[in-house]
Amino acid sequence: EPRRASPRDARPSMSLARRAAPSRAVPSTSTAHRSKPPRASSRCRARADADHAPRGTIADAARMVLHTKRGRAIAIAVSKTPRETFAVTATLERDGTRATTPTRESLAALKMHFGLTRESVREWMCLEDLPEGAVYDEKTEATRIGFDAETRSATVEVPEYAAPASLDFVLYDERTRTYDEPSGGWGGSAFSVPIGIGCGHARELGASVLTRDEAAGSGEFNVAVLSRHATACTLVLQYGENTLELALNPISHRTGNVWHVSVPFGGPSDVLHAPTREDDVTYGFRFEGDPEGRAGSRFFPAQVLFDPRALEVVRPLNEMDEPTPTPRYMGSLAAVLERRAVGDANLAPAASDAQAIALNVDLASLTAEGTLQAAAAELQRLRSTMHFTAVALAPIQTRSADGDANAPVSFFAIDPKFGTRADLRAFVATMKSIGVDVWMRFVLTQTGEGTDASPRSESLRGIDAATYFQLGSSGGLDSAGVPMTTALNPCSAPTISLLVDALRTFTLYDGVSSFIIETGGGIVRGPLGRSPLLETLAYDAVIGNAPKKLYLTPSADECGAMPSWGVIGEINAKYSRGVENFFRGAPGMLNEMALRLGGSPDIFRSNRDARYGLNNFLRSAPSCSIPPTCAIPKTTTADPTETSDPIARAELAALFTSTGGILINVHALNPTLQPLASQLSQFRASRIDLFTDEFAFDGVRWIDPFTGAAPSFDDVSAAPCLTCLRRDLTGRNRDVWIAYNGSIAAFSTNLPSPSPGFRWIRRFDTSLAASDAAEPTPLVAQSYSVAPASVSVCELVELAKA
Repeated sequence: EPRRASPRDARPSMSLARRAAPSRAVPSTSTAHRSKPPRASSRCRARADADHAPRGTIADAARMVLHTKRGRAIAIAVSKTPRETFAVTATLERDGTRATTPTRESLAALKMHFGLTRESVREWMCLEDLPEGAVYDEKTEATRIGFDAETRSATVEVPEYAAPASLDFVLYDERTRTYDEPSGGWGGSAFSVPIGIGCGHARELGASVLTRDEAAGSGEFNVAVLSRHATACTLVLQYGENTLELALNPISHRTGNVWHVSVPFGGPSDVLHAPTREDDVTYGFRFEGDPEGRAGSRFFPAQVLFDPRALEVVRPLNEMDEPTPTPRYMGSLAAVLERRAVGDANLAPAASDAQAIALNVDLASLTAEGTLQAAAAELQRLRSTMHFTAVALAPIQTRSADGDANAPVSFFAIDPKFGTRADLRAFVATMKSIGVDVWMRFVLTQTGEGTDASPRSESLRGIDAATYFQLGSSGGLDSAGVPMTTALNPCSAPTISLLVDALRTFTLYDGVSSFIIETGGGIVRGPLGRSPLLETLAYDAVIGNAPKKLYLTPSADECGAMPSWGVIGEINAKYSRGVENFFRGAPGMLNEMALRLGGSPDIFRSNRDARYGLNNFLRSAPSCSIPPTCAIPKTTTADPTETSDPIARAELAALFTSTGGILINVHALNPTLQPLASQLSQFRASRIDLFTDEFAFDGVRWIDPFTGAAPSFDDVSAAPCLTCLRRDLTGRNRDVWIAYNGSIAAFSTNLPSPSPGFRWIRRFDTSLAASDAAEPTPLVAQSYSVAPASVSVCELVELAKA
């Protein structure tokens, strides 16, 4: 049957129940019991007996021992009856601080003073049909029921249609006319017994599956969110055409700074069905706090916010009633259930980043569709003509309303316009099948939820801005360098936990191999110049575990100065500028060019790792030399050598003959450059041993093309002409000779004498047309003429193969 035909969808909301019983609607005692905000202390929760410590499920919530300020102990049991009611039984186990057994006299005077709550913990509702033995107190507009002298218990039956709700109560002593409230609670607080829901737990933030019965199709979700400064939290659920709000009483739904609740689904009496992609259940939160915005608080109770740890965000199923604005996104519970069914990704070993040929890909512009599915097909086509080992996805996290990639509003959920987490897993699987790892670029320094001048809260800002964001000296939130963004606090423990867990889920759940962290906005800021965030990432057993790597993107001035811990590498910001100046004909660039082509040992081969105690000998940070994308202008026509910029072709060749992994922008590979890139990538893949740090450091000999001796690296007037011999250290004698000409004139030079039984062949020359350079060509003469603004590569091969 269609789920929406279920009778449980017709149950009245608590507001309808209030209108049906106006004389008992809102007891004045409820306001008195909440005259003070809850404190951020784990003591605010009802303490459970050690033998019945709640683990968060409904079954655990049905067995609790509660303690009052005056030393009483009350055992709570919740059960279903054949009359389709929930029976809440409270048994007085101890009377007073001396652990005395309750007497008949004390039991006769003791009452259970209670009401039901759902949308608000400040409003108690009374049942129209009073439980047996209960009386309605006109003065307080609440219900009271006495304790049985024989069993020392009081039972309240709540109709099934009233669930989910909470039965809030305190003890009332008629002898002293006083209320006995929860131990550790604030003045005016009350015990809260969940009915049709569970207390939940704080062990795992976000939404997770607490229990699951596959055969019955039922289970329980646990939802937990951290908000230190909030005084009230409401869970908002949407299913079908319905919107349900559950106010969380901090006595039973808050542990420390974490608000939590468990919600059942799929059962015959459960409100929620088992969510699917086609029939989802969405969730969000409302938070209340300091309305004045002091100490960084930015609470707006009317706004529904999505979970910052939501695996996926989707459009709300229904419009919100006024004055609540309909949010842009809510969390998807179908994605949570799907994650449990799919499990962790198959973490196949990733390729070494030191040998990487990585393509930087922006999904939004790679294909007309701009989706992960379309990108997978396009990259498979490109892989058939060009060798590459990794794809680095430009930021795909959920973006602000402006669509700015540098203004994320979620670090867990990808933007719906790119697809779902299932699409990402399929994309990674497709890339793995063709030998390509998937990297992700991340902006971890700010969120796109507006500024204090123009706020637009969607998640973190309205949940607990003071905890997650950087506060200025005046208490305002610091703006980031990107318009309509606010800077995150990289030293805050909750912020660090949020960001680290986000990256972990993409690795464990989706199979992402490496991450490029966009450096800026103070990500390296921290006490004593250290970055707690980066240090946590580096030491993380999943993210910092080789061969998975982290990369930063410093400016040229910061290059080589980033913290490393032996794990974190850098995009080599000095590479592009040095190579470009060389091919533009700048004199005195021999030393700079040799350093950049050789892996920038002046930047990365230092003892900066050893000073942190992780490496005790001089070595570079793993794969720290990743030259950035060459700035190649887009041109269109058939003959690359006649229409494309020769400097762009030379820079591309230099990139593929540099030591260390390389990163190139796939969007720069226009039709005029793709044939050359394919040729270069195939050559590099066949001789990758020559371009890794382990071999290249001792295997490169730089040669002055005019004298055959070592170049004059200190000569500031030296022409930009340079050759090198990359020695084959594997014993096969397959040396490679490379010439780089950045001048405006050609030069001729002699190649080194080949070993007996070997000869030189030309592998490629950027000055030649693609048709002339398609096949390796044996060289007749020992000399070679290198054209202006070009790169030539020759390889030593056996005579038989030549």
